[in-house]
Amino acid sequence: MKTQQDYRFTPANDADIKAIRSWFTTQRKRVSWGGPTMKNATSADDFAKELNLHGFKSFSLYEDDELVGFAQIQKHASKHCHIGRLAIHPKKRGLGLSHTLQSHIFKTIQKEFRSNTISLFVYFSNSYAHHSYMKNGFVSTAVPKGMVLPAGCDYMLKRL
Repeated sequence: MKTQQDYRFTPANDADIKAIRSWFTTQRKRVSWGGPTMKNATSADDFAKELNLHGFKSFSLYEDDELVGFAQIQKHASKHCHIGRLAIHPKKRGLGLSHTLQSHIFKTIQKEFRSNTISLFVYFSNSYAHHSYMKNGFVSTAVPKGMVLPAGCDYMLKRL
């Protein structure tokens, strides 16, 4: 059985972004994963643009030489970060890699961003992701004043 040390967590590159796009083969899947702005991301260029690569730090999770996960992190405030998107390769889902990826995210947020609070949005309809986040200590909470929550989404928070 593999341990977290058997995985590499590295900054994402253009080839990773192209590979990740292939994980979401329909508009419905893209929107469920990436939010409402992903509905128009039909080309590779549109997909990369909608990921807002310049506003988020994007990371890839590798098992040996295979891309198995992807995550985006954005610093919001002095002690707060937001996970923009998190994905596991479709053929690798259900194997505990979401936990592995989230563990790497937590370490990166503490080390690189020096943050102790993480937030995210997740669609209620994405029950697997919602459950995974709860298993890893995220709790549903009220949306901060002034923040607009996309329809059908839960706002979740975790303290490190």
